[in-house]
Amino acid sequence: KERCLDLFRAMAAAGLNKRWITQVTINFGDDDELPALARASGCAGVFIGLESTDTKSLTLIRKDGTSQRRGLAYYHENVARIRRHGIGVVGSFILGIDTQDMGTIAADILRFAENRLAANGAETVTSDRATPDALRKHLAAEIAKWVPIIQKAGVKAE
Repeated sequence: KERCLDLFRAMAAAGLNKRWITQVTINFGDDDELPALARASGCAGVFIGLESTDTKSLTLIRKDGTSQRRGLAYYHENVARIRRHGIGVVGSFILGIDTQDMGTIAADILRFAENRLAANGAETVTSDRATPDALRKHLAAEIAKWVPIIQKAGVKAE
């Protein structure tokens, strides 16, 4: 963290006037200092691999779990804190982990729709969808299934 703070201070002091984006972990938003200095140095957005809010899924994919043990409120607070500093947040989720069902997947999307993520990405490809035809059919079904859920959450492409 200290090296990032030093870098952001130096970038801001240099007056580079460059906008940039980066990949971070959710703890980037643990306090106001890091996002504030990142924004002052030109940070316009961050990508965060949130993966899932379901702890069983996170355990299965061997995700560290420290942040997840802090609870869903921790995710929401940190995303909100980052956004308050004028930094867009792109959240990424993995859909189709063996421990997930439609309920846990929908819960992830609806919970984070509240945070107004700048975007969210989802990976859904599994071995049974490895052929082009199977993938096309799967994607058409996923689109038909998710459009009503996403619209209900008030998320719109802009």
